[in-house]
Amino acid sequence: WLSASINYDCRTLSPNWRLQPHFRSRLRLPAREFRAVLDAVDMLEEEVRRRQPGYQACADGNFGTLVARLSRLCERHAGGIPPPALRLANVLAYMEAEFRVPRTLGELSARACMSRSAFCQAFREAMGVPPMAYLVRLRLREAVRRLRETSDTITRIAADSGFPDSNYMARLFRREMHCTPRQFRARRLIVPSC
Repeated sequence: WLSASINYDCRTLSPNWRLQPHFRSRLRLPAREFRAVLDAVDMLEEEVRRRQPGYQACADGNFGTLVARLSRLCERHAGGIPPPALRLANVLAYMEAEFRVPRTLGELSARACMSRSAFCQAFREAMGVPPMAYLVRLRLREAVRRLRETSDTITRIAADSGFPDSNYMARLFRREMHCTPRQFRARRLIVPSC
């Protein structure tokens, strides 16, 4: 989805859409911002390379953070990214910031100024998962962090992470992490910071 030109004089980031015939522009970044984005890409690559327990949730979180950062940069340097991509990036940044609040597909697609079907298709193409699955991963990332860093009850963690109840969180947690939240905490699994 993202390619980085490592030519530091150029400092150019652009979506893979640049390979499309209609794509004409790129996001140009000052050196400091370019370095921060490259660091985020490096963290994402390292997470995927190491494949420690919970790496998928952490990688998803790192990717979401990267998309949110790029979205903010695009707003500042408007004009280089096609409008649908910018609208999608804005929704991703919104989801990253507000993942604890119950969301509907209709609300997210309206925020992107797209129909539900166009939004779902664009989101899946960009992120590899449907919007609501991405939202669940954001919530699971928070649950992993809280399980690692606090002694809060699993019920409290579920509620604070945006899940309607702890049983639902436990089911999703087991599916993604291959253990229950209680087992995760008991094993004191070391998961890199998301």
